[in-house]
Amino acid sequence: MHNPSTQNKSVGRPRSETAKTAIIQATISLLDTVPFSNLTIEAIAKQSGVSKATIYRWWPNKEALLFAAFLHVTSVEVNFEPALSIEENFRQVIGELVAILNRPLGRALFAVLIDQPELLTAFQTTFFAAKRQAAKQLLAAGQAQQVIKADIDLDKALDMLFGAVYLRVFLYTEVVDTDYITAVIATFMQGIRHV
Repeated sequence: MHNPSTQNKSVGRPRSETAKTAIIQATISLLDTVPFSNLTIEAIAKQSGVSKATIYRWWPNKEALLFAAFLHVTSVEVNFEPALSIEENFRQVIGELVAILNRPLGRALFAVLIDQPELLTAFQTTFFAAKRQAAKQLLAAGQAQQVIKADIDLDKALDMLFGAVYLRVFLYTEVVDTDYITAVIATFMQGIRHV
């Protein structure tokens, strides 16, 4: 027997997801042409083809939408490859991170995080914590295999490795390329490698 309400529900959900995707894509696209401070919900609504009310139904402000867009183009999970060396694993993970940080979307998010404590907490719990823990486990495995010095403070070591990347991107405002990533990892490993 035909049930109109069931049919409407099955049709409605894909439309919602399509609208969400359009909004996020519009946000990312507009950030390539205007700074975040000049980005407006009106402009996002116009480019995505939805109403402002639709946007506000899912995100309370453009900062929350920015974070959603960031999560849309990044992977929260980190899958280190056991067959690869520590250097190769870090090269891959940092390369993926830098690909985002070098974009207007990544730069906008990190600028916003400074003044948005709630968003910063969400970033730490949703994105940063899992990646940090995975990186720490990679180094701990290196210690167990006697590749990494046993007395190394893993948290401080990771601060030095990733801190160099964040410093170059956000303080020096320079693009991080493959050569820089390779050099930083080589220097990092020279300091922590078991000899």
